[in-house]
Amino acid sequence: SSSSSSSSAPSNPIVESFPDIFPLPVHFSWSTIDGSSHSATVLAPDPLNGSPLTSSNANAVFSDYAVRKALALTRFVFFQEEYMTSDRDEVDMDSLTDLDPAKLNEAIATAEQWAARATQARAELMEEVGNICGDGSLTTNNQIFPDTLQQIADLEAKDVAAMKAAAERAVANSSEFEAAAAALQGGDGGASIPNDFLCPITRELMRDPVILMDDGFSYERAAIEDWLKLKSTSPKTNKPTNGKLAPNRSLRALIADAATRAASQE
Repeated sequence: SSSSSSSSAPSNPIVESFPDIFPLPVHFSWSTIDGSSHSATVLAPDPLNGSPLTSSNANAVFSDYAVRKALALTRFVFFQEEYMTSDRDEVDMDSLTDLDPAKLNEAIATAEQWAARATQARAELMEEVGNICGDGSLTTNNQIFPDTLQQIADLEAKDVAAMKAAAERAVANSSEFEAAAAALQGGDGGASIPNDFLCPITRELMRDPVILMDDGFSYERAAIEDWLKLKSTSPKTNKPTNGKLAPNRSLRALIADAATRAASQE
């Protein structure tokens, strides 16, 4: 018996399983806003000009511009869907000062991530479709695709700026309030502070009062949130609660006004 060796390149099982795939059919299906279904098939041209598909020329097959543009636009659609259906907590941009600082910082970080991702997605779309595939339609009739990504980035960046400004104001207001609150609690040791200004849980002057909606009483936000992590009853009535909270702006204003007046009398 005899044996021989060969220096041929290792075989590519993917290539070998598709010995003759051109023209390559690419199927598309979609539904329009009226609910009707559509489909189409595009035959990708043969970049090998009839030559056999091998390991060495496989890259040319899968760099077909029609396929690359389809994949780039598919990534755009998936990104847009992920953005529109993301389950992050909604932030009321008109009531940022009522937002818990930790939640505000979390919202800022999330918005910054979306802004960065949208900016990157736009750059990748323009590079893949415009520069690599040589398709200039992203600056003409298909400009809505990069424009949508730019709008997402701009919107999130605008929200980040507003939330950061609110966070800075909250820190300044907190420092001023703490100084005034110290004056309110001074002198008689806080004996003259109205009972409604005190949190039922901590018995301390409230800085951020919220109403537990189904019992009607106000509590310091941090105190009631900690309570509800362990219990599902009202601290005041001991009845079951759904735990829904709402800022008590009027009480907060009364406390701040009383604290400011006390500070001015020192």
